[in-house]
Parts: sequence; C-alpha cells; structure tokens
Amino acid sequence: MKKLNKRKIAVITGAAILLFFALTFQPIVSFAALDTEGGNNDSGRSGNIITLRNPLGNNINNLPAFIYMILDIVFRIGAIMAVLVLMYVGFMFVSARGDTEKLETARRAFLWTVIGIALLLGGRLIASIIGNTISQVSTGIY
Repeated sequence: MKKLNKRKIAVITGAAILLFFALTFQPIVSFAALDTEGGNNDSGRSGNIITLRNPLGNNINNLPAFIYMILDIVFRIGAIMAVLVLMYVGFMFVSARGDTEKLETARRAFLWTVIGIALLLGGRLIASIIGNTISQVSTGIY
C-alpha cells in the first residue's frame, strides 16, 4: 500500500515538473525562429513594424491601475461568494428546525459571513481612499 502511494506521488511530481518545464521553455522554442524580415537593410526597404498592444486594455497603463483592476476582480468574486454563503446560511437556519446546536452553528456562520462581507467592503473602501489620496498628492509630481 505504501509503495502505491509513493508511486502516485512520484508520478504526480514528475508530471508537475514536466508541465512546469514545458510551459517555461515554450517561449524559447517559439522565439527561436529566424527573423527574415524586419528592420532596415542596405537596400533602403524597411521590414514589418510590429506594434505591441496592451492585453489589459487602454486604461491599464501603470501599476496602481493594474492593482485596482485586480482588487476589482477580487471584489466581484467575493461579492458572488458572499451571496452564495448567505443563501447557504439561510438554508442552515431553515434546516435547523429548532435544534439549538444547529441554530447556534447557523448563527456563528451568519456572524462570520457578515464579518467577511464587512471586510470585503472595508477593504475596497480603504483601497479607494488610499488610491484617491495618492493620486491627489502626486498630481504635481509627474
């Protein structure tokens, strides 16, 4: 039984290492192609001009905007999870049917859910306040 567990661990570890190296060294292989066009040559012709577009959008062009985008995604996911957990806690209250232990468990779950929602909203508020303060202070710097 122990050999089977060790073998599974070895297979999973080997697969993870193989996947890591495959994903890490893939750009090296794809960028290894010879550049037959591009740039200026002696004949005066110029090659293709490659423009890089921002994959995050036109509004994300600095670190604070990127961090705010990540916080916005976390907030949206947290809001969806908060609604689902509130529904589950409501189900816990309904399924308790007067059992004091189950009601106490449901009350604790509701309390921690409300605390989590408050932290989610408070974190967003604090991030917004800090971001606005920094942008007002640094207006004349750049």
